[in-house]
Amino acid sequence: MIKRNKNFEKLILSLGMLVCFSSCELLQNSLSSVQEEKLAAETGVASLNGKVWYYNGIAGEDISDYVKPGSLKNSAQSLRINFSKAVALDNLSGSMKLSYRASDGFMIEKLLTDLSGSFAEDAKSFNLDMDEIVKLLDGETIADGTANVALKLSGFICAEGEQAGRPLPAIEENISIKPFFNTKTVNFSTCWYEHGESVINFPVNGDFTLVGSESIYTVGDGTNTFKISADGSNLMFTPKNDIKNVITEYDFPVYGILPATSGDEFVQTIKVKLVEDAIIIDGLQDSNYTVDRASVFEDEENDQNCFDHTEQSWTSQMGDIKKMYVVNDNKNLYIGLSGNFNVNWNDSITLMICKAGSSNDATATAYQPAETTSYWKGRPDVYIYHKPGFENSGNGLFGVLTGSDKTNITENCSVSPKGWTTETNGSFVEYSIPLSKVGYAKGNSLQIIAALSLNWDEGCGVCDVLPSAAVRSEKDGRTKVQFTFENAAEFKIQ
Repeated sequence: MIKRNKNFEKLILSLGMLVCFSSCELLQNSLSSVQEEKLAAETGVASLNGKVWYYNGIAGEDISDYVKPGSLKNSAQSLRINFSKAVALDNLSGSMKLSYRASDGFMIEKLLTDLSGSFAEDAKSFNLDMDEIVKLLDGETIADGTANVALKLSGFICAEGEQAGRPLPAIEENISIKPFFNTKTVNFSTCWYEHGESVINFPVNGDFTLVGSESIYTVGDGTNTFKISADGSNLMFTPKNDIKNVITEYDFPVYGILPATSGDEFVQTIKVKLVEDAIIIDGLQDSNYTVDRASVFEDEENDQNCFDHTEQSWTSQMGDIKKMYVVNDNKNLYIGLSGNFNVNWNDSITLMICKAGSSNDATATAYQPAETTSYWKGRPDVYIYHKPGFENSGNGLFGVLTGSDKTNITENCSVSPKGWTTETNGSFVEYSIPLSKVGYAKGNSLQIIAALSLNWDEGCGVCDVLPSAAVRSEKDGRTKVQFTFENAAEFKIQ
């Protein structure tokens, strides 16, 4: 006979009831979660088209006139808030907590509570006025033209369906304030212009569309016509007639510019300069770097090495040259470098150019790519040294020497970008050297070596070279390097 334990039976009964209760509670919570999601969907959800709001201007420009009543420049600038359902406004309330760096370097916080705006016709978006922020973009108050905003907004109610009249949750978003333009001028080379193929691209800082019909402009004496369109984050000026070798400039008032996060379109005048130089030294890779007469040299990727640190954790921090582009027109030699340029502080980019047969040595002793540098089968009669991250100021250090007497021709040469900081490293740099200043002419054969160097506590050493075969010998972790022009990149001036 089995003797029952009453306490055990009570325990089993209690556990069963607990499981049943827990299951019901989980089911209830699950149902509540589904119901809440359904309720939120029926009431409407707010969203933005991005986390950056772009204003109509460039950093440091005074655009406060844009929101002054009676100003000829007066125009609306707003942040677009989207809703998944039609909404109405009960009582708009909230704030914009603005933080920015003043001219003295200190961070400032300002609470803006005077909020206003307007609905789109379908009541599914609300354009929040940004006037109070634009007033501070006077070229002085917000020193670098950028800011951050913590947005809190409430007062919206659903205006359609079964949930009409139900309040929407408060909107809380953190957004950045940045200029839409870096410049209002674009230079375009017409010396090798190919009609029907060449387009003038004008990059801006955010995605946008052009609202309205396609814009066609007739400029100058009426013979030159351009179509203006948009492609992602570029304005495009397409000549409708042949502008080969045309040297002039035009002002285009471009209408209907609508950044993705903006509620109001705006107009801006863009100056297009048609120039004779084949390459515009602006830090952007021109299409003329890849024309038939140009030469492109490639380098192995991830082949960096310096101070005998070959582990990935070290090499990933080193600059890596991927390609070198070389081309010339009647006045200048142009060289562009693309890659991952983690070239900071005292690290450097060096270009050594030898006209075939030259024994002149223009090496800047104070700016060598290694502690000890020597050459084989040639000497650099043009020597370019560039420290874009010098002092981390964004200003950079740049110099060009030529000939055995090391004549300094820096002021006759160009570079872009000249400088950056550890936060603004580039992926493309370019240089121009006047042919007449270095004694180069059509038909001359040039041998070119590009080197990236690390200048650390361990010394100065070469971390990457294009072409790799231009390193004839290396010692002591590449702090002692001999370059050979016999294996350099070769380019013939045309």
